[in-house]
Amino acid sequence: MKRLGTALACLLAISAALPLSAEPYRLRIGWVVAGADLGTLMFVKPGLAVHASKSYTPDLIHFEGTSTAMTALATGELDTASLAYSTFALGVQNAGMSDLKVIGDEFQDGVPGYHTNEYRVRNDSPFDGGDREAALLQTFCSTHAVLRATGGAFVSLTDPPPEYAQAAAACVNEGVWPVLAGDPGDRSTVLASPIILEDHPQIAPESPGDLFDGGEIDQMLVLNILSLTEEERRDMRDADPRTREILERTEALSPEELMRLHGAIREFGMVRR
Repeated sequence: MKRLGTALACLLAISAALPLSAEPYRLRIGWVVAGADLGTLMFVKPGLAVHASKSYTPDLIHFEGTSTAMTALATGELDTASLAYSTFALGVQNAGMSDLKVIGDEFQDGVPGYHTNEYRVRNDSPFDGGDREAALLQTFCSTHAVLRATGGAFVSLTDPPPEYAQAAAACVNEGVWPVLAGDPGDRSTVLASPIILEDHPQIAPESPGDLFDGGEIDQMLVLNILSLTEEERRDMRDADPRTREILERTEALSPEELMRLHGAIREFGMVRR
C-alpha cells in the first residue's frame, strides 16, 4: 500500500538523520483474525521484524472485518492492514483508492489463477443442559453449506484437473463432503454435505419421494422408519402433516419398490489388469 510505503520511506529517511533518542514511528497495523493475519504473527518470533521497536513501534489494531479496516485506511487511521482479496478490489474500484499496494502475500496455493479459502460453520449457541429434546434444538443435524462464486469458478475436489490435483489434495474437510452442484458443467456452486455425494448430484429415479432434504440415502432412512415401534409411528404421525406423509408413503412401499432402493448400476466400463 502506498501509505505504508510512504510511511516506511519517510521513516527510513528520518531515522537516518535523527539522533538515536528520537521516538520510533508508530506503525498502525490493522488485523481481523488473531493467529491468521500476518500482522499478528510477524512480531511473535524474534528476528522476523528486525526493525520493530527500533525505527518503528507496531500498534496492532483489531477490526471486526476487512471492510472496516479498509475504511480506516481510507480515512488515514491505519498505515497497513490485512485485507481479503475482494476487499482490496472494492477499495480500488468503489472507493477510488488507486494508491493501494500489496506489500505482502499471506498465502499462495502454488496454482496460478486459483486460491483456496476457508469456510467454517460454527455452533456457538449456549446450552445449559437438559434432556435430549432440548439438546437437539441447538444441535447441528445434517448441516449443509452452499457456496457460490461470482466472476470465478470452483474446482472439483473429487475429480480435479491434473494441474490442480496437488492443491485439491491439500484441502482439508471435516464433517462435510464438498461437491460441485447444479447442472453438469456448472462450476459456480459447491454443496458441502455431511454425506458423500458425487459432483452435480441428482435425485435417483428410484426414489419414491423426498424424505427430508432430498439428499438423504433413501434405503437407510426407509428401513429406519419401518423399524419404528407402534408408539414411535404414532408420535411421527401426530407430529405434523409432513412427517405423517413420509410415514404413510414409506409404509405403502411394495417389496419391489424396496428392492429398487437397494442400488443400481448406471454404467459399465472396461477394467484393465
